[in-house]
Amino acid sequence: MNQDDSFQLRDLLEQAGGAGLSQGEAETVFAQAWARIEEGIAREPGDTAEKSASARRLDVLALQPQRRRRRARAIVITSAVLLAGASSAAAAEYIAARTGQHLNGWELGAAGPGEVLDQGGSDYRQVLEDSVAGIPFAPGYEAQRADTLTQGMLQAEAGSQLTEGAARAQFARNALCTWADAWVVAQAAGNTTAQAQAVATLAAAHDWPDVQALDEYGPATSFAWLAPLESAARAGDRQGVLDAVTDSSRCRPDLAPAIAADPAFQGFSR
Repeated sequence: MNQDDSFQLRDLLEQAGGAGLSQGEAETVFAQAWARIEEGIAREPGDTAEKSASARRLDVLALQPQRRRRRARAIVITSAVLLAGASSAAAAEYIAARTGQHLNGWELGAAGPGEVLDQGGSDYRQVLEDSVAGIPFAPGYEAQRADTLTQGMLQAEAGSQLTEGAARAQFARNALCTWADAWVVAQAAGNTTAQAQAVATLAAAHDWPDVQALDEYGPATSFAWLAPLESAARAGDRQGVLDAVTDSSRCRPDLAPAIAADPAFQGFSR
């Protein structure tokens, strides 16, 4: 290992010790560092005209019995891992959000269907985003969508778990609230195109997998209000839409601000 190699190895280890590397990036840096170490150990005396102190020490290691050479190699790579510190620790602490576990029996009815997710998982937010990607919030309600992903029962929290079905159902409930609110806004503005879009989405929601998965437990589900909501919106019945939202017991003022401000609205639960 010549002087340039030593500098390159030092740079690699300093890079690995820096903050902000992903697991994949850290693995790449370690692989490069190990390749440099292997190259230095494998060289025979006389490969270079001038050798650094590091290279001479590696030459001595090369002349030792095989067992001691393997031990020295382990010491060298252990030192590299220790120098990498922060990155190796971050990789060791990775926790997968997907547990591979599914509930059955009474637990299924209580917690909902789907895989159990670890809300303290390192990739929980991405897993959640992927899971609910096909559930649309109404246009203009992007802030409500973002809050749903980071607050309440869906927020990341070490030591907590929920089923994927429960997560999708909660996301769908909040999405339906925004569509009800969007319909009210559109009707007040005389925007028939936006009203029709809301009605079409509410009609399609009956077939959303997360709605179907919970509706099989009977009519008194958290989606029992969807049918009267869609019927009222289709009929142009503003009061019927407001009443369906009241009966939902699921919507909140932040999800449906226009409905919350409507004088004819009777509240978010009754």
